[in-house]
Amino acid sequence: MKPIDHSTLVQGAVAFDAPLVVHVVRQFLPNRGGLEDVVYNLAQQSLGAGYRVRVVTLNSLFSAREQLLPARETIDGIEIVRIAWRGSSRYPLAPAVLGHIGDADLVHVHAIDFFFDFLALTGPLHGRRMIVTTHGGFFHTQRFSAIKKVWFQTLTRASASRYRAVVGCSQSDVDTFRKIASRRTRLIENGADTEKFAGASSSEPRKRIVTIGRFSVNKRLERLIENRGRAVPARSRLASRHHWRAIRPDCRRPRFADRPSRSFRQCHAAGRTRQSRDSFAALPRVDFRIRIRV
Repeated sequence: MKPIDHSTLVQGAVAFDAPLVVHVVRQFLPNRGGLEDVVYNLAQQSLGAGYRVRVVTLNSLFSAREQLLPARETIDGIEIVRIAWRGSSRYPLAPAVLGHIGDADLVHVHAIDFFFDFLALTGPLHGRRMIVTTHGGFFHTQRFSAIKKVWFQTLTRASASRYRAVVGCSQSDVDTFRKIASRRTRLIENGADTEKFAGASSSEPRKRIVTIGRFSVNKRLERLIENRGRAVPARSRLASRHHWRAIRPDCRRPRFADRPSRSFRQCHAAGRTRQSRDSFAALPRVDFRIRIRV
């Protein structure tokens, strides 16, 4: 019989009694994106500080809705709970979230969507302490701006009153949400994990810029191209030695190659206008460090 490892017992007891932080977010691993990375990095930092961490998310990706993901999973020490949903990907309905926050010491809601409103509405029932990070709110574009303003001044205002803190991840978000939660809104910008790109650039100096991300209207990539064109005229000697490349992982929307997005078409149009060497590529999900050595 092996002797009792008292240090392991102590660590287990500490872990069991550690405060539990529950992150509620509509999309998480295996999906990858800005929001997912922020939640993942926060979870890792919390684990390192001695907290227990659970992520409650939807049970399928928006890009593959029919493919259900495991109901429970642990990835890199993070407990992941996935719940059923219905409705639009912009406002997915998932009331089952209530069954997974009852033991939380803190509930951290990410983004202004159904979870934000529903958990605020049911606050008197679950009684959990909650904070929310805005992640841009829902003012990414001017579409339906009149409806958005009415929604913001009514339902969003009422929901925000249930949260201990409203965290704006940009000054723009802070300015917007201080109109409805002035005393509880504060600025905490999203951190970025730059270590994954360490040593990924070309070993030789090159005048090239690589942008990695999805082609979306609110990202305004065509503006970047146009403004670069003003700073460096397309026909100048300097421009001839510069090359800007946009890489988009071709995994969130499999039909991308057949039906390019409006943002993608706008970027192409801006590039043609400049008669530049700029290029745009939709790539399979790969290790980008291999692709950006250009």
